[in-house]
Amino acid sequence: MVSENTTKISDHVRAIMGFPDIDVVVGSHATLLVATGLGPKNGVTAARRAAKLAPNNPKVFLTTTHFHAEHAAGEPLRARA
Repeated sequence: MVSENTTKISDHVRAIMGFPDIDVVVGSHATLLVATGLGPKNGVTAARRAAKLAPNNPKVFLTTTHFHAEHAAGEPLRARA
């Protein structure tokens, strides 16, 4: 299970350290979530954390770097967060 704790990478980038690391890039118009973790619960946790980091930014985009389960298997339920 991934944590909601984040590590600051730069002013606009945070990382949820784990398996895999999940990155949240907060822009002025949208937020980019890179990876979801393994399984729906991790996807929901990652999406919830992205929303907390950018509360005034309703657009969240998701991308994965490649298809391994730990990077993309949380995608199906991401929108329910």
